[in-house]
Amino acid sequence: MELRDDNPGNMDDKIVFTRLEVEKLHNVKAYIDNNLDAKLTITLLAKEFHIGTTRLKQGFRKYFKQTIYRYILKQRMEKAKQLLAAGMRVQ
Repeated sequence: MELRDDNPGNMDDKIVFTRLEVEKLHNVKAYIDNNLDAKLTITLLAKEFHIGTTRLKQGFRKYFKQTIYRYILKQRMEKAKQLLAAGMRVQ
């Protein structure tokens, strides 16, 4: 089964992902959230979830409206902010 967007505005909107690929993208996002302290690369994530690097980057940008790198950075900054607010040190 394919999932399509009817919005013709953006090139990402024209790319079609299967239900399995969308599920993998959500699993990648959850993995990132649970492993912010680890070294996270697109290559590592693609291998771990059996999805091509290009499909991973395109899908993440399409469904989560930001690049993987930006999402990781944003999540790490939010975690650091929470740790600092709790009086802990951040490295």
